[in-house]
Amino acid sequence: MNQNNIKRLSTAEFVTIMAALMALLALSVDSMLPAMEIIGRDLNVADVNHTSAIISMIFLGLAIGMPVYGIASDSIGRKPIIIIGIFIFIIGSVLAIIAENFTVMLIARFIQGFGVAGPRTICQAMTRDLYSGREMAKISSFIMMIFILAPALAPLIGQGVLLFADWHSIFILLIIYGVVVSSWIMVRQPETLAKQDRRIASISLIFSATKEILANRQVMGNLLATAMCSAGLFIYLNMSQQIFVGIYNLGVYFPFYFGVVALISAVATFANGKLVMRLGMRFLATLAATLLIASSVIFLLSTWFFNGIPPLMYFLLFATACFISIGFLFGNLSALAMEPVGHIAGIAAAIIGSLGTLIAIPFSFLISANFNNTLYPLALGFLLFSSATLFFIKWGNKSFPSQSAI
Repeated sequence: MNQNNIKRLSTAEFVTIMAALMALLALSVDSMLPAMEIIGRDLNVADVNHTSAIISMIFLGLAIGMPVYGIASDSIGRKPIIIIGIFIFIIGSVLAIIAENFTVMLIARFIQGFGVAGPRTICQAMTRDLYSGREMAKISSFIMMIFILAPALAPLIGQGVLLFADWHSIFILLIIYGVVVSSWIMVRQPETLAKQDRRIASISLIFSATKEILANRQVMGNLLATAMCSAGLFIYLNMSQQIFVGIYNLGVYFPFYFGVVALISAVATFANGKLVMRLGMRFLATLAATLLIASSVIFLLSTWFFNGIPPLMYFLLFATACFISIGFLFGNLSALAMEPVGHIAGIAAAIIGSLGTLIAIPFSFLISANFNNTLYPLALGFLLFSSATLFFIKWGNKSFPSQSAI
């Protein structure tokens, strides 16, 4: 692909519009956190732990939708897929608004996830269309830095809505956001996949792309590392409302604490964007995973010392260390995984994202569903998944054709 022949927005606008598209997923997840208990009560959910499925189902839809959009985008271009995905997301949002039982709500969340898979997948493919190597890691880090404002602010938005209206209004805001962002990309963002670089979707193409990804140690190692890191993050998201509100009794102040911790990751992603050009993706990812393991060990020991419920300050310090690590991990692992497969960026981004999410969901849901009003499940889960993250980073990045490139 000749990247020089593709019309580009300014770096600032491209980064902002990609972050805005990715934020649709974060807003769909994190704005729900203050409302999960209320939704569960209104829809007659018997076990409060089962409300975590409100989060898990959107990720399941995301994982299944990613390959569909990735394959289609390599055939017809990136922009149409984004618009189709947001339209499906809006359908899911409308269904959630009219849901009268928990089953319909979960179906609606799945449809939302399937729809948001479009912009989520294509953002990564568009970035790979235009950038490669450390430059891609830098751009990805800047996108993540702005994107992280969404999970930081989303719980505040959700809580703010609940002060004046019911939880249905959160979905109305998501619809408005989807319309605004899709209009922006239609008007401003040029297509990044030239017609001569498009491929007609076929079973043989899908099979060959999947085979190439599964056979590539660098891709699979970083994919599995991302999956393990994601599993830890999903546990935190699933449990956050029960921890902040149920254990620490923060009530309406929960979104403020959640948001401040999430903002720490924005600082880390900004630092990653500056450091990656000098230190490389592999080094920073390894360092971040090591920090994640160390903080998990310390947190598990403190949880044991305080009989399962350490003071709030200990929990906040652990969460901050985790988000710093995550701020360095995701951008670098994504770029490392995509680097060898730029010639099939759409399909590759879809398969990589889908497999990573599908692997993370059952692990995270299993631990979240066994929440026991202590922090033992969270601490043990993070130690397990952070250790697996480092293992797969080491395994996947053991050797490269050119060490200087990463």
